[in-house]
Order: sequence, then C-alpha cells, then structure tokens
Amino acid sequence: MDSFKFNSNFFFFFFFSKQITFYFQGGLKAYFYQSFVSLDVANIQMHKIYSSKEMIRIIGGVIDTSKANGFSITPAGAITTNNLLTWEMMKPTDPKC
Repeated sequence: MDSFKFNSNFFFFFFFSKQITFYFQGGLKAYFYQSFVSLDVANIQMHKIYSSKEMIRIIGGVIDTSKANGFSITPAGAITTNNLLTWEMMKPTDPKC
C-alpha cells in the first residue's frame, strides 16, 4: 500500500496563494497567482504597485498598471502552481464588466 507523503510546498501554495487580477478597458482582464503571507500583505503590496503605475513582469507577459482600471485580490480558488500571466475577456454577466 502506498503511503501519503506530505508536500510542504503544496501546502504553502494552497493556503497562501492569491489570485491577482487587473481590469482594463473593454472587459479585458489579466491575472496571475502569487504567494503572500496574508491577504492584507498582498493588498498593501499590490496597492503600492498600482498607485505608482509600475510594470509587473510575469512569465508570459507584462502588466502595465498605468493602463489598468483597477485590481482585485482573492484567495486562490483552485490548487495551482501556475505562475503564468493569463489574459481573458470578461463575460457580460461578470459583475465587474
């Protein structure tokens, strides 16, 4: 019988990973996952970046925060180790659209 091995990296990512989403004109959004100690720390750091209109370089692209209309931070809803930048068009039913 196989034994279960605890993966501490998986545990850390699952409990501390946040989805960072930036919203742009026309319903375009970009998101990525980043590990933070807490939601408050994530919000403070992303607010500083957004306020100073910095560029965020991520595997798969760059986010120009000076072009963003806003951002949101949520606990990661899925178990993922995706460090890539993902771009999507929001659906008209999305409340942020």
